[in-house]
Amino acid sequence: MSFNTFFVLSFSLCLRFLSRIAFSTLIGYYADKFIGTSPWLMLFFIGLGGYLGWLALTKVSIPKEPDA
Repeated sequence: MSFNTFFVLSFSLCLRFLSRIAFSTLIGYYADKFIGTSPWLMLFFIGLGGYLGWLALTKVSIPKEPDA
């Protein structure tokens, strides 16, 4: 694997992970503002974003076995 390929793949994985956390945090923040349950929904959605980010990382990084 060349350096450029490795750099692009690692940047893509970081972006996928952090974007899911950031988007979930924004959803939780505005849901807390709307409902008035600060900070519980934001904390919940941060955890959910981390979980979804982890799923995205494992989906890309675990090689699939070819069908025999």
